[in-house]
Amino acid sequence: MPMNDWVVGVQWDKKFNNIAWSQPGGPGTPVFPAQPTGNSDLFSVLPFNSKTGTYIMGCNHSMDQVWLQRDWDYINNVAVGLILCPQCSYCSRVISPWEQAYNPLQQAILTP
Repeated sequence: MPMNDWVVGVQWDKKFNNIAWSQPGGPGTPVFPAQPTGNSDLFSVLPFNSKTGTYIMGCNHSMDQVWLQRDWDYINNVAVGLILCPQCSYCSRVISPWEQAYNPLQQAILTP
């Protein structure tokens, strides 16, 4: 029986955006490289904190919108929606079945 290629709390694609992502703490922990959170150069034009998005996922990346990806759940034999980080592809949660992702009564806003 085939296994799912996704796990909640783990990156969906380890080579996403051609970056060598790592999650040394295991499932549900921050993903590196992380976003910068500080700048010691007072006269720089670099942002002090890039974590200014609406949501922060378990991967510790900030975003204003999530990435919804359709995939297949081989265990339950149903199409599912994966809510992923648009920066590193960290899987925050699963919507099952896939049709529920577009049901305005069930999912008024897709949140991590």
